[in-house]
Amino acid sequence: MMSGLFFEILNAFGLAPERCRIKPIGSGHIHDTYLVDQCGEGHPPLILQRINTYVFPDVVVLMSNMERVTAHVAFKNRKEGRDPATSGLVLVEATEGKSWVGNEEIGYWRMFWFIENQHSYERAEGNDMAFEGGRAIARFQHLLSDMDPSLVSEVIPHFHDLRFRLENFMISREKASKERSGAARALIEMVEQYSDEALHILSESEKLGLPGRLVHNDTKFNNILFNSEKKATCLIDLDTVMPGYSWFDVGDALRTCATSSSEDEEDVRKIDFNLETFKAFAHGFISGGSAFLTADEISLLPGAPVYFSYMQGVRFLTDYLEGDVYYKTAFPGHNLQRARAQLTLTGKMLEKKSQMHDFIMSLK
Repeated sequence: MMSGLFFEILNAFGLAPERCRIKPIGSGHIHDTYLVDQCGEGHPPLILQRINTYVFPDVVVLMSNMERVTAHVAFKNRKEGRDPATSGLVLVEATEGKSWVGNEEIGYWRMFWFIENQHSYERAEGNDMAFEGGRAIARFQHLLSDMDPSLVSEVIPHFHDLRFRLENFMISREKASKERSGAARALIEMVEQYSDEALHILSESEKLGLPGRLVHNDTKFNNILFNSEKKATCLIDLDTVMPGYSWFDVGDALRTCATSSSEDEEDVRKIDFNLETFKAFAHGFISGGSAFLTADEISLLPGAPVYFSYMQGVRFLTDYLEGDVYYKTAFPGHNLQRARAQLTLTGKMLEKKSQMHDFIMSLK
């Protein structure tokens, strides 16, 4: 039986709650996401999300960004002959004319059209899919390349600033309980061991003056949708679209699609970095971004997955040391397990970084 809260939310979006069925969907760490089946011919399913206001405290700014980005992507898709409803996110307007509803008591909610007959994958199932993923991310950056970056506010300051993440990590390490700092001792040493290698790409980007672009900033591979023929159609989860470097989106995608195991793999012996997946993905990204990528942007790509795997490990470990306040966890020590997996993956990437570099140079 549907709760009174869902009745209220669905009414606010102009739906008939008595004709709807709701079930949880997705595996994201941040928002609570539900599939709304309107149970009637001609009434397509929808996606309902409760916004995590701990991560995104300013709902007005968040949704203002979302409105601008989705509208721009829809305009460009329509201009280039693609259906906006199947090639990007489309917000559902609430009865009051806003793109969201709610308050502190019931939470803040938004709704999208559900993109039917599309699928997401935790990792690339073969090199063709990796190539498609890389090309889709380049296409997304290209769609936003003529949008004024000043129209998009920074919803999470320092989101991909590794120096900032390391500062927070050091603070959390000093304040952590003896129990947690003791359990994390080996991982703290790994953070210190890999820091210089991970930071190298950021220093080089600043030295070379790489252009700032509007990028997705959260390109876990499962944020790319594929059709039945396994052709990439669009990117979802656009909360973090903000200015950044083009390699941001490459690094986070490869962190998740070019590994042999899950993000929270318990058995580190199963963790590896697939060089062939890297090659296919990078080839797709470079070919898809040929109209706007610079030579310097391309040359730095081998450092991108290292940076992101390391930074994600630092973030998971920081959250563990702080008491698991940011990411959803499924069991005690989950963030510690995630951090161990990501830092192990960082080491595997560093073992193959010279081979990644040689491949990128071969494409120039």
